[in-house]
Amino acid sequence: MYDFLLSDEAKILKQKARKFASEVPHQLLIDMDADKIQFPTQFVKDLADAHLLGLRFDKKYGGQNLSWVSEMAVLEEIGVLSMALSCLYSLPSICGEALNEFGTDKQKEKYLRTIISGEKFCAEALTEPRGGSDFYGATTTAVKDGDQYILNGEKRFVVGAEGADFFLVYAKTDKNAPSYKSISMFIVERDMGVEEKYVYGLMGTRGGGAGRLYFKDVQVPAENIVLSEGDGGRIFNQMMYPERMTSAAGVIGMAKASIKASRALDFDATATRVILGTLAILPRRTTSWNGCVALLRPKEVGPGRAVGGQSMPRCNRRFPAAHNHRRTHRPEIATGPHARNCSQVYL
Repeated sequence: MYDFLLSDEAKILKQKARKFASEVPHQLLIDMDADKIQFPTQFVKDLADAHLLGLRFDKKYGGQNLSWVSEMAVLEEIGVLSMALSCLYSLPSICGEALNEFGTDKQKEKYLRTIISGEKFCAEALTEPRGGSDFYGATTTAVKDGDQYILNGEKRFVVGAEGADFFLVYAKTDKNAPSYKSISMFIVERDMGVEEKYVYGLMGTRGGGAGRLYFKDVQVPAENIVLSEGDGGRIFNQMMYPERMTSAAGVIGMAKASIKASRALDFDATATRVILGTLAILPRRTTSWNGCVALLRPKEVGPGRAVGGQSMPRCNRRFPAAHNHRRTHRPEIATGPHARNCSQVYL
């Protein structure tokens, strides 16, 4: 975040977040990546103690009434640590958005205040096994039974599930209603009977507590519905603001860290280039695409298309049969001093 976009207060907060991130033990990151730590409880509590959570929300509930810009500036600094930790930082912002905008005073006091203070941890349960972004195609159901709802279904890829005390769960309450009025949101506490299973080895988010949730006749008090029946779509649309904003800010922080780390490496011998997901190590003296090799799937880059601004003529070299399909090897035809570079590319 450019400093000229920040208020003086936000600049101070940004420096505070940078100092906080610099003091996070390196061993924590190592242990998270090795799955020795599945949810960094103390990290989230430390964020709360430093008053870095829920910055946009009302001071009445522990927030600081700050702007989106201020919160994103802080999240960029936290994002330097890892994607998992930036995701966990963003959960009070994402879940808090629903509670802050649509929750009752009782819900805000019981849930919003406690996630900002670090007393409780939250997670959003949206994705289901049958589909990722098909929000209105949810199969998890909530059936009204007196003064409670009975939830049945399954959610997956729930970041923070391992440590969450409660979940914001989307469930279908009326199968016959138009799709945009068929979904509702519920605050479901773990001890209401939610079964959670940790998902190991998710690239980039190990240690972030991502897991699966199972609801088998889970009884949820009617007072735990957010807004009212059929308003899940409205809440979802509102929650997408912090969902997208925090995702972007965290990635920017991680990109900054990656650039800084790469500058610390010695590129005297080789230079690294990424070509459509294929890592190629090229001689540093290669100053153009002449003689460089790109391994591209035909469906991604067709014959004669431009890569890096220069054409890539067809080459009919075949790759091992283990791929079960023909892949095309597309070197630029080198006629100058770099003609031999094709043999110097390692994958």
